[in-house]
Amino acid sequence: MESGEGIVFYFFRFFIFNLLVFTNTVVRSQNEVMLSSVNTPIGIYIGSTETTAFDESHKYYTAFKGVAYAKPPVGKLRFRRPEPPEFKANVVYNATYHRPHCIQAQETFYYMSAFDQSEDCLYLNIFIPGNGVAGNARFPVMIYIHGGSFRVGGADVYAGDVLSTFNDVIVVTINYRLDVLGFMSSGRKHDGNYGLWDMHLAIKWVSRYIKYFGGDNTRVTLFGNSAGGAAVTFQAMFTGNRGLIHRVIAQSGTCFAPWALEKKHALYFKRIAEHSGCADEDYETVMDCLRQLKTFALQKAANFDEREFEFFPSIDGDFIVDNPMLMFNESNLNTNEAFSLFSELDFMNGITSKDGAYDLIGQNSRTSFEVADFKMYVSTAMQYIYKQTCSESVIKTVVQEYLKDTFTAIVPIASVIAFRTDVTFAFPALMASSAHSANKTIVLSGNSYVYVFDYIPSFTSNLSWLQGVSHAYELPFIFGFSEYIKTKYTSDYNSDNPLLPSHGDIEMSKIMMQLWTNFAKYGNPNSMNISEQQALPVWPQYEPTSGFYLDLNLPFTEKSIKQNYAAQRMSFIKDLKCETLHNGLCALTPMFGYIFVVLSFLFIC
Repeated sequence: MESGEGIVFYFFRFFIFNLLVFTNTVVRSQNEVMLSSVNTPIGIYIGSTETTAFDESHKYYTAFKGVAYAKPPVGKLRFRRPEPPEFKANVVYNATYHRPHCIQAQETFYYMSAFDQSEDCLYLNIFIPGNGVAGNARFPVMIYIHGGSFRVGGADVYAGDVLSTFNDVIVVTINYRLDVLGFMSSGRKHDGNYGLWDMHLAIKWVSRYIKYFGGDNTRVTLFGNSAGGAAVTFQAMFTGNRGLIHRVIAQSGTCFAPWALEKKHALYFKRIAEHSGCADEDYETVMDCLRQLKTFALQKAANFDEREFEFFPSIDGDFIVDNPMLMFNESNLNTNEAFSLFSELDFMNGITSKDGAYDLIGQNSRTSFEVADFKMYVSTAMQYIYKQTCSESVIKTVVQEYLKDTFTAIVPIASVIAFRTDVTFAFPALMASSAHSANKTIVLSGNSYVYVFDYIPSFTSNLSWLQGVSHAYELPFIFGFSEYIKTKYTSDYNSDNPLLPSHGDIEMSKIMMQLWTNFAKYGNPNSMNISEQQALPVWPQYEPTSGFYLDLNLPFTEKSIKQNYAAQRMSFIKDLKCETLHNGLCALTPMFGYIFVVLSFLFIC
């Protein structure tokens, strides 16, 4: 709660206290917005009850926005793990409006200018079905972790009103620290990953207090897209979350993706200290200096001389004990505590059919590449994705694999997209699901499901060259075309027409919301309702041997169940190895990095 609000609400309490203090009362205000209260051991929260619409139906939902789950990470708390706020049981908290987003990466500041930003940003939003909070309600809880390359984004972009109220679940969206403030690390043990610790504290808050808002803390599902997908799988492997989360949905991103881990963090830390004037042999002296910098000065140091430093999660020996892919390849999963926890959770995981097209959207008039251009693209992409410099022979092998019999001087854009989709999203996703299902022999093993979203939205007709579904296209469908997402996707894809979902769009959204929320309720996306079971095909569990996955498209029939996604290409990537700088790093060119970051924001990586 920001300074000054306590004084305001000290007086506000006298006007509403008698009406709200020990009940979940709904009060209609003059502007027809209703106020709803929840009395908890940590305070009295005042939220709002409004109506939302989907498929020409209107329903009530109740929202509590800007709920603090941590102390403001400012001053001496900058670059430290978050601490729980100091709650007072008899204090009234205004939870009727959004708080600022966390500080964004400097080079994308312009794109987030519509949102307030602050280092005081560790807040969450709660969306509850119905008119007020029923005292005996126990809805399943879905916590959404936003994407944005761990550099940009915020909870407010993803309104959970439609998903919540039309499907009888509670949706929680959270802010977490980003970029240099969230993921800078010196390379020392237990250093960095502050954004992941933020998420963990938010999860703990939900586990402890969501029951007062009508939630069931024994059915908590994490779901996230892209960087958010990587984040929820990092959380699923963190043993401190045991008993706090029960299911995980990773959309177009997992911690198995090579881009999900940063190895150059120690070098970036040194450079930032130098460029900010904080360099010193003593670590604590450097950190004290960095904590005193103005926010803009810190951002500037992180982008010195237009050379951007990248801040992603890193191996710290605590939250992330090792590279998940290496652990999967080398460890006995039955004795690995992180994988043991992961295997116990129910896991749903998938991609879009053309996930790798996100950095080609701006070139929508281009339908092919010269072979030389494709080789350069492959080389640059491999450097970024695998963080290794690959030999000329490896690059040539990749080009030949993706051109096959069509090897000519012209490379179809479909081959470029297939390559980027496979190495960036598809292969890591299947590795994550294989790791999760590897312990099926243990009694507590969770359910495993894999999907490929391949429904082409009606509002992307200007991307007809794509012949599929690009990165993050599933989000409007999962969130039921809530208002901000509708506006955002119209803007992102440069549509000349307002985003008006077609009948097919609505039907696809209904199916996806049902699958996602069934999974949150039961650990199984298949309906428990007999009539619904007859209407929809049964989605079988994923196992590496059978390779079952669901092709999310219309018509939704038995033919939607498929096996062994891109089997030959996945086998090729599994055997692919860069031949130089073993586990080394390579520098991304500044221009490519800039383009990647901006496009990652635009399409919610």
